[in-house]
Amino acid sequence: MKLKYFSGPKKTWLFLKAASLIFRLPVAACFSFLLLLRAYYYRIFSGSRLTLPGVTISIGNVVMGGGGKTPFTIALGEYLLARGKHPAILTRGYKSGLRSGESVVICDGIIKTEDHRGHENLMLDEPLLISHALKGVPIIVGNKRGQNATRFLKSQSHRVSHWILDDGFQHLKINRNIDIVLFKDFHLARPLWLFPLGILREPLIALKRCHYIGIGKTSDDKNKDLDKILGLPVNYFFYENAQSECDFPDLKKESLKLVPSMEVVIASAIAENRQFLEDVRQKFQVKVVDHYALGDHKNMDFSLLKEKIGSCKNLVVTAKDYFREAKKFQTLRDEANISIHVITLTARVDAITLENLAHIDKM
Repeated sequence: MKLKYFSGPKKTWLFLKAASLIFRLPVAACFSFLLLLRAYYYRIFSGSRLTLPGVTISIGNVVMGGGGKTPFTIALGEYLLARGKHPAILTRGYKSGLRSGESVVICDGIIKTEDHRGHENLMLDEPLLISHALKGVPIIVGNKRGQNATRFLKSQSHRVSHWILDDGFQHLKINRNIDIVLFKDFHLARPLWLFPLGILREPLIALKRCHYIGIGKTSDDKNKDLDKILGLPVNYFFYENAQSECDFPDLKKESLKLVPSMEVVIASAIAENRQFLEDVRQKFQVKVVDHYALGDHKNMDFSLLKEKIGSCKNLVVTAKDYFREAKKFQTLRDEANISIHVITLTARVDAITLENLAHIDKM
C-alpha cells in the first residue's frame, strides 16, 4: 500500500523545514562558539576592562526582544535616588541614529551635549523615557560606553555613586559589581535555543557570569524550577510588571483616563505587540477597535495611523513609542481631535531585593 503522509504541500513544507534547520544548525553552532570565545577573552585578559569609580550594575538579558530592562532600570534608579545616591545610566541607544563613537547626555528630558551634528532626527525613545522618570539623573547614550563615561567624568562636575549599564550583559568592556539578567515568565515556556534556532542572544551557559536572574511575572505562578529550566543553579528573584497610564493631561481632548468599554485604537512598535494588546485589554477592560502593530523601534506611518483611527476618539500607545516621536503624536492629537493615552510598564521590586542589588553597603 502506498503511503500518502508526505505527499503534496505537506511534503514541500517538510522539505523546506528540514532545509532551514540544516542551514540554521551550523550558524547557531558558530555563533555560540564566537560568543563563548569572546567571553573567555575578557575573562583571561580582565586587565583590558575598564573599572569605573563607584558601583557598576549591569541590567541585561539573553533573550531577543523585550525583557523588561527599561522599567527595571527605572525602578533601581528610583531606589538609589530615594537613598541619597547619585546614579548615572549608560545605554547604547539602540537604533537611535547615533554613529559609532558619538554620544549625547540627557538630563530631565533635555539633551545637554552639543557635540552631535544635530539631534533633531535622533530616535532617543528609551533614554528619554528613563530621563522622564529619573529626575536629575544623567542618561549617557552611545555605543562606546566606557569612553562615554570617562568623557562625562572629565567634563562634568556631577558626582556618580552608581553606574547602571542598561542592556549591559553582553557589554564586557566594563567591569561590574553586580550582573543582573532578566527574563519574563513566558520566556521560560518557550524553547530556549540560540539564535537563529530560537530566541537566545547567548547560550544559557553564559548565565554563569551573572549574579542574579530576575523573573518578571505576568501570572501568579512563582513555582518555577529554574535549576531544571535553565540547567544551572542560580540566584533568582521575582518581581511584578504592571501597566499604568502616564499623567499627560495636555494629550487629552475629551476622556482624561481609560475606562471600561471605551473604544480605542492601539498603536505599538515594540518586541511584544501581542502581549501589550492583551495586557491593555485585561488591565483597562477597553474595546479595541484596531491595532496598528510594527516591529521593535520601527517608525510609524502617521497617515496610515490616522486612517486606522477614523472616528475613534482614543488612541493608546506605549511610552516608548510616544517618546520616540512625541511631536508627531501631538500633531496627530490636534489633527484628529483625539485623546492619546500613554501606557508605561513599571517594575515592582521588593525593598530587600533592591537593597541586595543596589550594593549600597559597598559605598
